[in-house]
Amino acid sequence: MAAGCWQHAAGKAERNSPSPTKSPSSENSLGARAPRRKTNLAPMRVNKFQKKERLTSKTVIGDLFDGGNSFSSFPFKVVFRSVPDTSRPTQVLISVPARSFPKATERNTLKRRIREGYRLNKAQFTVSTRFSLAYIYTAREILPSSVIHHGIRSSIERLNRYEEKA
Repeated sequence: MAAGCWQHAAGKAERNSPSPTKSPSSENSLGARAPRRKTNLAPMRVNKFQKKERLTSKTVIGDLFDGGNSFSSFPFKVVFRSVPDTSRPTQVLISVPARSFPKATERNTLKRRIREGYRLNKAQFTVSTRFSLAYIYTAREILPSSVIHHGIRSSIERLNRYEEKA
């Protein structure tokens, strides 16, 4: 039995070893690595969904649901409250009800799509006011990302209009 294992391991080693006739594409003919190209890409900090943008404070969440306003933007119910402190960014809470989606994998998929939609569309905020936001998913089925992104876009446009009126 040991001999069979040894032979199998030897065959595996032969398969994984580089062949002497082929050279890797990143090496030149002398065997030295080619220098990496410098790129002029700026760091993408604007499109990140940072930890400080997540609404986690129990007191702020309680204040949001007690005294906040709400509207529907399919497939979400959006609860919002303007915050006087402009030193912190708009904070977001994402909720997918377990009653509608009993499997955690489905809830996590939806939350991931909602976070991605918010991350890509948060630059559309044109007002300087900061918000506490809660996105509550209300649809009964898993919708494609394009529908979720459209719902988030329309909710941000509505928040911009709301703040311009006030």
